[in-house]
Amino acid sequence: MIKKIKPSELVLGMYIHSLNADWSKHPFFRKRFLIKTEDQLQKIIDLDLPLIDIDTDKGLDVAPPPPLSTPESVPPPQAQPAPSTPTLPDKQRRRILPPEKISLRGEMTRARNIYGEASVTVQSMLIDARLGRPIELERMQPTIAAITGSVLRNPDAMISLFRVKQADKHTFQHSVAVSTLLVAFGQTLQLDRDLVEQAALGGLMHDIGKVKLPSYILAKPGKLTEAEYKLMQRHVEYGLDLMCNATGLSSVVLDVVGQHHERIDGSGYPYRLRGEELSIYGQMAAIVDSYDAMTSDSAYQRHREPTEALQLLMEKSDRHFKPELIQHFIRSLGIYPVGSLVRLESEHLAVVIEQRREDLLRPKIRAIFSIRAEGFITPKDIDLAAPGSADRIVGFENPLRWKIDPRRFI
Repeated sequence: MIKKIKPSELVLGMYIHSLNADWSKHPFFRKRFLIKTEDQLQKIIDLDLPLIDIDTDKGLDVAPPPPLSTPESVPPPQAQPAPSTPTLPDKQRRRILPPEKISLRGEMTRARNIYGEASVTVQSMLIDARLGRPIELERMQPTIAAITGSVLRNPDAMISLFRVKQADKHTFQHSVAVSTLLVAFGQTLQLDRDLVEQAALGGLMHDIGKVKLPSYILAKPGKLTEAEYKLMQRHVEYGLDLMCNATGLSSVVLDVVGQHHERIDGSGYPYRLRGEELSIYGQMAAIVDSYDAMTSDSAYQRHREPTEALQLLMEKSDRHFKPELIQHFIRSLGIYPVGSLVRLESEHLAVVIEQRREDLLRPKIRAIFSIRAEGFITPKDIDLAAPGSADRIVGFENPLRWKIDPRRFI
């Protein structure tokens, strides 16, 4: 398998497939060769190349991260115990203390501003890529830091904004959603903040290859033909090619961009990677990208409610995704995400206003509408997990049906 890596990741025994440099720029007679000596290795490193292609079928591969522990059984979303944290080396653990937690209301205004500014930043970056301008990832760092900070202060604020996407801004907003969800996911996995921010940067960039696709495919209102779908799949390879010329690149970003459509059973694309060939960051991106796609309206499908999307992800565990990662993702998001409009057993409509990570089925809600009286009521906050609480959620409701904007009540 051909894999792009940074020169600093090279070791003796790797097989060079391509240095991605003109023959006049390096001292090697052969284009493809096995690294046999320290002298060869040092000469390659001294070339200061951005990325190098290795062939893992003919030589050594990059050392994979430690495997995740697999639970004996996977409980359904209705009754999930807290999953064990995947085993990761100390250097991948979070060493930077998160900012102080604040209330949802206290974070919402700042989150809205970050969401809007991040969407504009992604749009500008995509325009630069389409025009052939160099991609300067360093310019994205303030945006990544802002998203990460917001999620660490209160993850529900940013996540609640993804319930409604504007059709003409879907690509930008999807990228921001994937980036934000990766931060929340990484926090649940207790990853080091630097690695979380690298994954988040990959989330912003994961669909950059779509700028190389014909506009008629991206704008097509119906289902793609088989030929069009195959062309659409090439956006991953296009994205990796664009990333090769980017500054400030890391292998984590490449994993997110290159593996977000791969599946652990080898049924994904573009390289049909399977099992441990996928990095943890690629697997996280695949889960997050699938979830946001399922819960968003598109030209050829209506959005699914979060519980339905999470159930589908669980059903695909062991085939497409690792069960323990799905469980951690559910804990990072909640079964009833903040901003959801839900129906209560008492025949009221309510907006979810706060998650309870220790009890995902009983969040805090704000009752706002009486179905029997067919009218709004004085908002009432209810903690469904509090002793004596007799009400419960019986399902999601479509805000458009009731002409309710849940964001007004958060």
